[in-house]
Amino acid sequence: MRVEKTNCLECNFRILTVSVPVQKPKNMITAEMIMDVVCGVLSVNKEDLKGLSRKREITEARQIYCSLARKYTKKSLGFIGNTVNRDHSTVISSIEVCEDLKGNNAAFREKYNSSKYALLLENKLEEHHEA
Repeated sequence: MRVEKTNCLECNFRILTVSVPVQKPKNMITAEMIMDVVCGVLSVNKEDLKGLSRKREITEARQIYCSLARKYTKKSLGFIGNTVNRDHSTVISSIEVCEDLKGNNAAFREKYNSSKYALLLENKLEEHHEA
């Protein structure tokens, strides 16, 4: 820990700055981990996930991947899109479709939840329930 004291001329008082090293979380989830889990749970090939196929099982896996990657990583939409050869606007659309399907389609919701829980179990993280 490093502490610095400086004078603020405009305010006429001291400002205390404390620098604390940031530690990386032990169980950091990466986009690659999410892709591996989604492909494993949904029995989809990684090359298919990154490919041009519009088959339902592959597009659903891609949508789930984009949604989980956005939720559990700090990566940009562009980065997430690049991992599946799509642009950021496609990732936005995938996340929106995923949210809609989770609410309206029990089979899709099961696929999403299975992927999410497998990811969390693999990384031994606790999920805080959303309201």
